[in-house]
Amino acid sequence: MSQAIVRILSGVSYNYKSLNNYFESEELERYGCRFIKRTDKLVQGWNDNLHSEWIVRNYLACKMILASTLFCNSLEYSIEKNVMITESYLIYYTLLSACRALVLTSPETLWNNGQIVTMSHSKIIKNTSNILKSISSEEGERIIKFITLAKDNRELFSYAFPSNGKNNQISKIDLIELEEITRCLLELAQFNSERLEKSFFKADLKEEYKIKEEYFFKVVEYKYGGRNFVDREDYYRLGYITRKQPFPLNLWLTFSEGMVEDFFSSWWIEECNDESDLFNPDFNIRVLFDLP
Repeated sequence: MSQAIVRILSGVSYNYKSLNNYFESEELERYGCRFIKRTDKLVQGWNDNLHSEWIVRNYLACKMILASTLFCNSLEYSIEKNVMITESYLIYYTLLSACRALVLTSPETLWNNGQIVTMSHSKIIKNTSNILKSISSEEGERIIKFITLAKDNRELFSYAFPSNGKNNQISKIDLIELEEITRCLLELAQFNSERLEKSFFKADLKEEYKIKEEYFFKVVEYKYGGRNFVDREDYYRLGYITRKQPFPLNLWLTFSEGMVEDFFSSWWIEECNDESDLFNPDFNIRVLFDLP
């Protein structure tokens, strides 16, 4: 029995911090019940294709949590060092990465032959909106307005670029609210993944399922600018998960300390240490999600 399964059976669970600040317990309960009905049906028809898809989707969602954290901490450092040109970009991608994590964990968003991996920004935000508004139309609308504002600010400095710089932002983004909303989105992704996991425990499947190569390489192989390459870290981490997980576990349990450490250390340079004035990517990594 894997260590993760032991932790589940022993009652170890994720500590939510922001989800109930945006949604009432009754709203989340109704949403969770609808979600489990969908995942129960999904698990009843479980096969190698679905196993491959959801192992990959959860792994990608975990990477989006890491990415959102990296963008958020980079934002804090850039503001501290007055590198203000990066602010609108880092705010937007902190949020967009969190939206991607949420969308990846929702069975309402179809795999569509792997197109979910390269979904456009507008589709990511639209799908995020649908998920949030299915819980609370009022809070969902408010969160989407915040995300749309971040997107508009980023586009202002991607295309038009007014000469008066950041003074011409459409509206100032509150950074405390940025962290709270991003944390809420990531916690909702965690909430989703726990519901899928519960469906597996209810079904008590005995058959062993395998991950198919075509799904595996949707994640570990990159094709950009006429260049194809396989990321060795993705290859190792996803391979480890496929060997250790009998079914898709919740996101928090999918993380390992090694996965988190290796992700952030890949953004270090040799001159960077705890005493230096350079950006430390390994600093404050639990700002948005309780990473191991």
